[in-house]
Order: sequence, then C-alpha cells, then structure tokens
Amino acid sequence: MAEVPSSFGDPAQFIWRQCPNGWQYVPTRREVAKEPPKWLYAVLIDWMWESPSELIPNSVQIAEVRSVLLARPDAADPAVVQIIAECDEYLACGT
Repeated sequence: MAEVPSSFGDPAQFIWRQCPNGWQYVPTRREVAKEPPKWLYAVLIDWMWESPSELIPNSVQIAEVRSVLLARPDAADPAVVQIIAECDEYLACGT
C-alpha cells in the first residue's frame, strides 16, 4: 500500500510557511479528519481564500479534503456540512 502524505501540500513544504503577509497554515489529513469543525473551518477558509499564490490549493487538494470530511463520523453535523459546502464552492470556482 502506498504511503499517504500527511499534508495536502507538496511533501517538501513545511506545514507552516512564511509568506509576505505572515504565516500560512496547511492542515494535515489527520487534522481534517479529527479536529473540531470550528477550528477546521477557520484554517481551511484561510488556506483556500487567503493563501499567497504559491500555496493556493488546487482542485485535487480540496477534493481530497472533501473526501476526508465526508468520511468523518460527524459528517452530518451542520458545522461539517458547512465546511463541505465551502469546499464545493471552491471547486465550483475551478481553482
């Protein structure tokens, strides 16, 4: 079985990356699967919509985030459903 990288970014990148406007955080798969929705929403929105150009997630990365969210035991929780909807909106933009 192939090893699954822990982050959604390039494995060579650090999870925290210094950018012109400060630091950008890219969540790990474990965090997407386990962290509270309130924390996760803020992190994912920041990554999707506020990242500098070199860290903007592509459609494959957000589709993977969406898949992990759908596999959560609390996937039907309104807060998780809201995050999934944000992923859908991002994917509809065609990034």
